[in-house]
Amino acid sequence: MNDEYPHQTADWFADLLIRNGWVRCDIPACNCGSWHHRYGLPERWDEVKELLQDADVLNNDTGNLVQRALELVISQRDAARADRDRWKEAAEMLDGFYAAWKLGAGYELLRAHSDGIEARTLAETGGKT
Repeated sequence: MNDEYPHQTADWFADLLIRNGWVRCDIPACNCGSWHHRYGLPERWDEVKELLQDADVLNNDTGNLVQRALELVISQRDAARADRDRWKEAAEMLDGFYAAWKLGAGYELLRAHSDGIEARTLAETGGKT
């Protein structure tokens, strides 16, 4: 075995395998003692960490921990979805008011003035606020 590489030891070969993405089988049920390729897992994990750093969530605020960074990203996503839903509801409400005004329904328009709130109908103002 060591004829091709006479100066290398078993530790050198084990290190070579580890550096190239192989891991020793540590599955208790298997107990084969063999080596298995990790199929680029370290590289994929590094990509995830780089993306989280680029998103500025993998930092000292999250303890540089991927789990906390992902929790922050998920909470930001949920907040963005809530904002989207609020804006969508507001747009639909405004669309309904505009459609009603176009149909001449005469919704009341509240206008704030320095002396209080004065209510006027769109019909009275001719559609002008």
